[in-house]
Amino acid sequence: LAQRPTPQLALLTGRRRVGKTFLLTNSWPSEDFFLFTAARVTPEANRAQLIRDLAAWSGLDLRPSDYPSWRTVFDLLLSLAPDRPRVLVLDEFQYLAEDEQGVAAVASELNAAWERPRGEKPLLMVLAGSVISTMEAMAKGGAPLYGRFAWQHKLEPFDYWYAAEAASFSSLRDRAIAYGAFGGTPRYLAAIDSGSTLAENIQRLLLARDGEVRALLETALDQEDGLRDTAKYRTILRAVAGGATERNEIANRSGLTNDRGLRDKLDTLIELGYLERRDNVDAQPNDAVRYAIANPALRFHQRFVEPNRSLLERQSAAQLWDAKVESEVDQYMGLEFERIGRQAYD
Repeated sequence: LAQRPTPQLALLTGRRRVGKTFLLTNSWPSEDFFLFTAARVTPEANRAQLIRDLAAWSGLDLRPSDYPSWRTVFDLLLSLAPDRPRVLVLDEFQYLAEDEQGVAAVASELNAAWERPRGEKPLLMVLAGSVISTMEAMAKGGAPLYGRFAWQHKLEPFDYWYAAEAASFSSLRDRAIAYGAFGGTPRYLAAIDSGSTLAENIQRLLLARDGEVRALLETALDQEDGLRDTAKYRTILRAVAGGATERNEIANRSGLTNDRGLRDKLDTLIELGYLERRDNVDAQPNDAVRYAIANPALRFHQRFVEPNRSLLERQSAAQLWDAKVESEVDQYMGLEFERIGRQAYD
């Protein structure tokens, strides 16, 4: 797309830590692209920082006060001289506004700037973000940027095969268990030390009180934009990880009422990628929906860490592994091996 003679627009979405920024920063030579990652600050602060970053990168004399609106900023980005970067990446685009309605307004400003004739110019602008529903809404019918995107993609975690390659264990058994414990999220897999055994990595990263991956899993729900009652969502996840697959079972095990509120929470967890529907091949339309944890790392955390928090305060991760986890991991891997089998079948 970056080689086409006219400006092109692309959309990349994906959950946090799935590797969007890494992919974008390694797709083109550094001299050919400019990347700005928005922060959770006010739109005005992001707009000023973008101008300062662009000035530092390009060497141009740019001042935030000269660009008081997003339209003026987008006009600037799209009018860069031919010897400037041909790829412009706006990462975490949803943070350029305070809410979904604001994102639509920013997209409208971009559309207005995009409509101005630019002539033949090889330029690619990539909008990327981790709030998937908000980002994908920009490409839907009726949205300001509908029909503008030449390319759109949702980046998913690695499947078993690529996760096993990243974990780099030689034993097929270890490769399978590594996927069952860390899943396919690149950020989690990157923490694995290939010089240590699989058991040592699980103890250090997932079970230990200061485990790097454990900390990321424990704070994941807290970082979801606009999500309230996170304690109830955690309770639902623990219930599903513990074997409650139908809504009535989930309600009974979590102590929540089986009502519209629970349905909405389950739907939200599915939309955010924490849960998935898992039905039999011959399931009928009126059969009860079955739920499962979508992320193996989260399922491992809910299965072995959350119920053993008190023990882990008194025991080491190695002690918990020896006393409980190692003897139960084969049974735990049943559902994860089904997941691997589905991927292999596809």
